[in-house]
Amino acid sequence: MAVDVQVDFVAKGTVRVRAEVRDDDDALTEITSPSTIKCGFTDPDGTVVTPADMTEDSTGLYDYFYNTETTSVKGWWATEVVVVDGSGVGAKTSVGRCSFKVKA
Repeated sequence: MAVDVQVDFVAKGTVRVRAEVRDDDDALTEITSPSTIKCGFTDPDGTVVTPADMTEDSTGLYDYFYNTETTSVKGWWATEVVVVDGSGVGAKTSVGRCSFKVKA
């Protein structure tokens, strides 16, 4: 199986982050309140972009679109997706990380 991943984006482009959420049986599953899924970024200078809610595209598939600007810091950006399943003491947290490059 081949997987194509785009990691280079020109300034003033749109970065799409997609996350899959699966249950214990490995089936795609919907996140329901009070559970959350958020996507955040850190630019190459270490500035953190406030995490935002991701949007459900279809059951278990969540997207976030981040628009870069011509003034966006060039270089490698870190991405973090955080899923919190439930709330309080019994909540489970899952974290996914990736990176992408903004170039001129």
